[in-house]
Amino acid sequence: MLGASSGLLGSSGDGGAAASGAAAQAQESGGSSIMAAIVADEDKGVRGDEFGDRGGSAGNRWPKQETMALLEIRSDMDAVFRDSSLKGPLWEEVSRKMAELGHHRSAKKCKEKFENVYKYQQENQRRSSL
Repeated sequence: MLGASSGLLGSSGDGGAAASGAAAQAQESGGSSIMAAIVADEDKGVRGDEFGDRGGSAGNRWPKQETMALLEIRSDMDAVFRDSSLKGPLWEEVSRKMAELGHHRSAKKCKEKFENVYKYQQENQRRSSL
């Protein structure tokens, strides 16, 4: 099973180009804040749609282990995402690595999930700083 990553980063709608600043911020703040937020909120019973899984049936909800695997893979690929102008092939690689772990999600779904988790975590940080 994958462990918590120390290099989590975020993404804006660009699929990862805004990640470099967020990566530095995440590393300075302990790095695993996104994963910690997921674990804490899921332990409290927060529903999947609050992590960006809107639409579809409850069967589309990403299990915690699968979300953690996505974050670990995406974090490990941070430097590649920052250096690449074409993100599509990178999300295909993320999807392939997920499949190797037994989690079959498309590149599009992986990108959407990552961006939604990041936005959720950013909103929680903003609220807690008020």
